[in-house]
Amino acid sequence: MRSMDCKKLLAAGLVLLSALTSCEKAATFEHTLRLGAEQYDLDYAKGTTPVVVWSDTDWTVAFDQPAPWAGLDRLQGSGVGQVKFSWTRNYGAQRSVTLVFTAGGETCSVRMVQASDPNYE
Repeated sequence: MRSMDCKKLLAAGLVLLSALTSCEKAATFEHTLRLGAEQYDLDYAKGTTPVVVWSDTDWTVAFDQPAPWAGLDRLQGSGVGQVKFSWTRNYGAQRSVTLVFTAGGETCSVRMVQASDPNYE
């Protein structure tokens, strides 16, 4: 084998060895429950948005009051995940609803505020 080929092979081996020995244990989330935001400001037109949930256990979500104009794609999950919040077009004044998340005895909430129709008087 030529000297240059040996040097390249040795360098590649050192890079691989370095990568393998520098790997760390995967990070874990050590909080029972956290949310990505405290409030979402939504457009008056219909739409959807993800609500990010960080947890180290099972969690649930519910509306704080009936909201026929809003929906969720799931009511529970486990660990880090998201809930897809959807809403219909708003033809009137600004409206809002609060999502209440619960996990391991903790509660967090996020307020969903939909803008009023620009033609609403």
